[in-house]
Amino acid sequence: MDDVITPAAPHWALPDDMSGYHICEFFLLLFALAADQELTRTGASKAGETLEKAAEALMSCFRICAADTRTSEDCTKRWGLLYLVNQFFKIYFKINKLNLCKPMVRAIEALSFKDRFSLSQLITYKYYTGRKDMFDSDFQSVKE
Repeated sequence: MDDVITPAAPHWALPDDMSGYHICEFFLLLFALAADQELTRTGASKAGETLEKAAEALMSCFRICAADTRTSEDCTKRWGLLYLVNQFFKIYFKINKLNLCKPMVRAIEALSFKDRFSLSQLITYKYYTGRKDMFDSDFQSVKE
């Protein structure tokens, strides 16, 4: 049983091609959106409940990635943070809980390699941070 790699194990790494990882997170979000719409339509739950549960599931992944501070930049789990943060933005904007975005922004801004993420992820991140800054009436940050 010692050869099993689990998220609790300290030395597992994100795969170089993280498409499978992203696909799982993407489908979690899609399923949560569909379930939330259906449960709200039938009156079985309040709007946003399923999305909040999806955010809780993603938060465990976020914590694991953010806590990986001892490995080198080349193989750190923190490379998965921006995609996760973008998924959180989609959820938090949908359920109108923008106050929960602030710790996510701080986590990304603290990364020394934040400018080395893929262009598509950076554009999505800038889009949502710009929307949040507009919501907070922080027009100076929006210009940047």
